[in-house]
Amino acid sequence: MILAVLNFSGNVGKTAVSRHLLAPRLGGGAPIISVESVNADGAESKTLRAKAFGKLMEELSVVDKAVIDVGASNAEEFLNMMQEFEGAHEDIDHFIVPTVPRQKQMVDTVKTLRKLANMGVSAKKVKIVFNMMDRGDVVDDAFKPIFDYWRVEKCFVLRKNAVIYSNELFGLLVASPGQDIASLLADTTDYKALIKEATDADEKIRLTHLLGLRRLATSTSATLDNVYDAMFNPPQKGG
Repeated sequence: MILAVLNFSGNVGKTAVSRHLLAPRLGGGAPIISVESVNADGAESKTLRAKAFGKLMEELSVVDKAVIDVGASNAEEFLNMMQEFEGAHEDIDHFIVPTVPRQKQMVDTVKTLRKLANMGVSAKKVKIVFNMMDRGDVVDDAFKPIFDYWRVEKCFVLRKNAVIYSNELFGLLVASPGQDIASLLADTTDYKALIKEATDADEKIRLTHLLGLRRLATSTSATLDNVYDAMFNPPQKGG
């Protein structure tokens, strides 16, 4: 499955969605191809400018799964070039559009959705991720402009439970490029025992921090599983 993650607006969490939500669940070490002149965290395996669209298409022709992380500064050019390569949008299985509950970003999100619809991208291939929502908020209210647009146009898939809540873990992982959720979950260190045995205060703090990261990773991974299922494995009616 080839996924493109994009939004005309920045600061909506495209790289986090690519790196932590999508790529790990495609399996088989799905590569993340960054179409961005400047990477947010340097974690992607390769970087391509949007102008190198032909090269990108060549790379995608030899893989059966990948995530394309399209930076905001390149998103419009990326889609314009996709129009020049007639039918190129058919090579992308799904367009993932993360958005956040801020007015500017939601306005840009609607522009992104409209552009995809005008290109002829099927509504069932365009999926929204509601990102950085505060717990306790109601998704319909927090993202009202998106819901209003969907009710009128129906040009994308909207799942109310495709929500990623505000979470300090993603920021902590940006500050630690060598770590990701999968590696934290795979860590079997008995931190509680080590904390109990440690005599140095700084070491206790370090171990407590690592234990906290793993706990955050466990709950976050479960949330991301639910978001992925909401987008790609919705419950069947009557099931």
